Amino acid sequence: MSVRAGRTIVGRVPELRLVADTLASPPRFLLICGEAGIGKTSLLDEAGAVAREKGLRVLKGVCTAGCEGMPLLPLLAPLAEALGRASQDPLQDLLDRHPGELSERTDVGVSARRLLSTIHSILVDQPTLLILDDIQWADVSTLVALDFVSRRTTADPLVLILAARDEPGSLDRIPFADGRLFARVDLARLTLDDVAAQAQDITGGMLSPEMLDQLFVRSAGNPLFVSHLLAAGLSDELPSTLRAVLGRRLAAMSMQTRRVLGALAALGGAADEELLATVADLDLGATEGSLAEAAAAGVVVSGSLGFEFQHPLLREITTRATPVAASRRLHAAAAGCLQAAGANPAALARHWL
Repeated sequence: MSVRAGRTIVGRVPELRLVADTLASPPRFLLICGEAGIGKTSLLDEAGAVAREKGLRVLKGVCTAGCEGMPLLPLLAPLAEALGRASQDPLQDLLDRHPGELSERTDVGVSARRLLSTIHSILVDQPTLLILDDIQWADVSTLVALDFVSRRTTADPLVLILAARDEPGSLDRIPFADGRLFARVDLARLTLDDVAAQAQDITGGMLSPEMLDQLFVRSAGNPLFVSHLLAAGLSDELPSTLRAVLGRRLAAMSMQTRRVLGALAALGGAADEELLATVADLDLGATEGSLAEAAAAGVVVSGSLGFEFQHPLLREITTRATPVAASRRLHAAAAGCLQAAGANPAALARHWL
C-alpha cells in the first residue's frame, strides 16, 4: 500500500467555513475543542494559511504540559515575533518599549493592568491572527491575558483562534470556554465516508470495503489514528507511534485501575460498576475510585450503558498489556457473570476461547 502525507482536510466543511468567516470580519474569537488527534492543529494551520493570503500578520504559540507555572510562556514567541526581532526575553522588551508605563516603582496591580494593555496594543497595531494551540495547558497569566485582550478588542483588526483538548476537567479553568465571547466549535469524529476520503487522499486509491471497515472500527474516526494505521499498512500490530501515545495514558494509572481496565477490556463492551467490580474481584468502592481515575485521565467515558473505553485502541492496548494468566482469569469471571445473567452461548464463547 502506497502511503503519502494527506493533502486535504476531510469532513470539516462547516468548520472550515466558520474559520473563513471568522477571518473575514475581525474582531472575532474562535475556540476549537476536541480530543487528541481529532484535527484541531490542522484547522489552526489552515487558518494561518488563509490569514496570510488575506494579508494578516500571523502569530503562533503553543502551550505545553508543565508550563502552568511559567507566566505568559505561550505568548512569548508570538510577542517576540510581533516586536520584530529575535528575543530571549520578550517581557523585558515590553519594559524597554514602554518604560514609563511599566516602571518597577509602579504599584503591582497597576503594572499588571498596564502590561496587559501593552500586550493588547501590540497585538492590534496591525491586522493580526493570533493562534494558540493546546490552551488546556496554559498558565493562569496567559488565560487572563487572552481574556483581557478579547474583552478589550471591540473594533480592532484582531482574530484569536485557540485550540484545546476537550477532556474531563480540561476546560474548567478556561474563562472563555463558555461560548459567550468566543465562538466554540467541537470537532466530532469522522464518519465512514470521511475516513474513506482521508484514506484515498493518503494512499491515492480506494480501500476495499473490508479494509475500510477495519480502518473505521479501529480508528473510530480519529484522523490521526487513521493516518498512523494506514502508515503501518493496517497491520494487526498497533503502530509504535500510537502505542507510545496511548500507552502513556495507561502507564499513568494505578495497578488497581489497570486491573479494572483489564476487566473492562475482557468484557468487550460497556459495563456498569457492579459488573466490573465482580469481574475484577474488587469491592464496589475501590472499583468506583478506579473508574473515576480512568475517567479523569480520559481513558474511559461514562454513557447510558455504563463505562467504556474512550477509544477502541485503548481497549486494544489494554488487552495486549494484560498478562495471559490474568487475562484468562478475567475472561473466566466475565463468562461466569454473563452466564448467570442469561447471556446466549455466542456471547459466552469468546471468553472461553
